Amino acid sequence: MTNPTDLTRLLEGALKDLNCSGALCGLNINGKLSTHSAGSISKEEQNKAFYIYSISKTFTATAVLLLCETKGDFLDKPFSYFFPNTTIPPLVTVRQLLNHTGGLSDYFSKEYQQAVSSYPEKPWPYEQLMKVGLQHTPLFEAGQGWSYSNPGYGLLKELIEKISGQDYYAFIEQNILIPIGLKETRPFLEADQELQLLAGNDPSIEGDFRERYSPGWIITGCFISTVCDVLKFYHGLFSGKLLNSASLQQM
Repeated sequence: MTNPTDLTRLLEGALKDLNCSGALCGLNINGKLSTHSAGSISKEEQNKAFYIYSISKTFTATAVLLLCETKGDFLDKPFSYFFPNTTIPPLVTVRQLLNHTGGLSDYFSKEYQQAVSSYPEKPWPYEQLMKVGLQHTPLFEAGQGWSYSNPGYGLLKELIEKISGQDYYAFIEQNILIPIGLKETRPFLEADQELQLLAGNDPSIEGDFRERYSPGWIITGCFISTVCDVLKFYHGLFSGKLLNSASLQQM
């Protein structure tokens, strides 16, 4: 096992390759959690919360499988079964949305990135994000390729709300965060006006990124967490505290 000194050196060496100013890492060794950092992230900041972005997709996938356990397996049902008026191809299944094999396109284009940089506090409406994101769908016949799609996970967010009858964040909180004690994890619902989160930087955005960035730019839903809570989540997930063995096998 890499000792803390070696791990810090490894993180420091990775900064240039990753083209980032800071790196943060957490370890869980037999239930003992430790944090390590390099570059702009100081030792005192290692337990500060930050936007976990697409790590949140694992919460979404877990939520879908939890619903399959309680409502019956619907992974191979077409998304259109639940939303007959959907604009995506009618044969794309829930499973294919989960593993990005449905042929859906994405909104993470030059147009999107320029809009975020120019107006971080003024996100496009949900409908526009979906329209722009899905405009090149289908990229291929469902099940015949792979392409990462944020809109696909936006659709899964809608599906969780329809099947559960709950708000997406409320369902995640009650069925994932609370059961495994993720006390430092919460939905990203508004800009960080009080600058409580781990500092980041984006050269294309003037001023402090945290004060201006709106969660509305993230169609999939996003959580704020700490590196230790992320460790606790994955440990809880893969040790069977959230899903049964059959669901973990599906995942």
